[in-house]
Amino acid sequence: MLDDQVVYDVYSYTRGNPDIPGHLYWGLTVLKPLLINNECNMTKGHFHEDRDCAEIYFGIQGEGLLLLMDESGKCWAEKIYEGSLHYIDGHIAHRLVNTGEKDLKVGACWPTTAGHDYQAIEDHPFPYRVLKRNGQIEFLKVGNQNEL
Repeated sequence: MLDDQVVYDVYSYTRGNPDIPGHLYWGLTVLKPLLINNECNMTKGHFHEDRDCAEIYFGIQGEGLLLLMDESGKCWAEKIYEGSLHYIDGHIAHRLVNTGEKDLKVGACWPTTAGHDYQAIEDHPFPYRVLKRNGQIEFLKVGNQNEL
């Protein structure tokens, strides 16, 4: 892969003052269908700084997974596809994984005051990686965290 290869883009939009509680961001993530050593392309993943702020994801195009992890490290996945709808509690970390053959496009809506806590994921990573071999999805456990 090239050093400047775009693996995903995130776009967001809001009106008004984003520091005022009750305002919303609308977003779009476009995740490329890339495999790196059989590992599916994924977003960085995050909790919200304000754990009381939930988020909604909705599938627009493509196929993938929404990888979820609670604060104890328990991890699970939901399939993302065109028309799917996903509620993400504020105490749940989340990351997108493209398991398909074309761009995965996922819309989102979340409070402007939610913030993003990437450090928590750096300190306690998701316990699974998602691989694709011979067209089949596999989960690779990393570390000593809870089962999927």
